[in-house]
Amino acid sequence: MCELCNRGTAEIRQLKQDGLVEDSYCCEWTADPPDFETDPDVDQEDENPEVLACSEPARWLVVEHGVAEHLCEAHAIYERELDEEGVDTLRERAGLDSGTLLSIEADEVCDYFDHLDPTECKPAKYARWVRYQFLFCDEHIEEFKKGI
Repeated sequence: MCELCNRGTAEIRQLKQDGLVEDSYCCEWTADPPDFETDPDVDQEDENPEVLACSEPARWLVVEHGVAEHLCEAHAIYERELDEEGVDTLRERAGLDSGTLLSIEADEVCDYFDHLDPTECKPAKYARWVRYQFLFCDEHIEEFKKGI
């Protein structure tokens, strides 16, 4: 774990109660997919098990900041090249935060899974610091708080 991994934050804000904002979005909570190997109630023949998602109106916004991945020098360079090519803009349009690459002192394992053969990776010297947003209903904000 690098020196930035423990610096993550989560801010919880209640959405406006004006009737427009609160009823405009659904809770983004989803149940964990069923485990075919350990859950006896899951139909082994079902190729598309139903993943249960909450459909209640969102009442809470959670904004989290933290480390998404650790990158070696080669993958950090590759990511910067993608940024220069405008991939960041595509990520932002898709609602993904491309984050900021920050130098770290700890030698972490590179988390990147594409572009280079993993045997070519050196220890990670960068961490991608990102911002995530989630919307939750009253019930699931309590579930989220339990995990903090």
